[in-house]
Amino acid sequence: MKNAKLLFLFFLVFPTSAHAGHVYGTLRDSDGRPVQGAPVGIRCSGGTYSGQTDLYGSYAILVSETGKCSLVVNCGGQNLTADIYSYAQPVKYDFDCTTVGANRQLRRR
Repeated sequence: MKNAKLLFLFFLVFPTSAHAGHVYGTLRDSDGRPVQGAPVGIRCSGGTYSGQTDLYGSYAILVSETGKCSLVVNCGGQNLTADIYSYAQPVKYDFDCTTVGANRQLRRR
């Protein structure tokens, strides 16, 4: 019973940790190669969460709120955005940074 009270108190004090979820995925260029070291941000109504792609183009960001957000990626010197959704459970978003004409675009795979 004592453990249940402590657990309840923990969720009362840290409510955002109960709703946090990971947003993860990969970022590749138009040739299918991973985009390394690209800044990645997730903008939601309550704030911005940031990270960076690794050597394999992978990113993982802990977002402490749920709902509609925007993924912002710096790809080829341009900030590209895409709508995503954050959930209490982990969610995966894979994107390609492509060039269409003279414009760069972020396309979901």
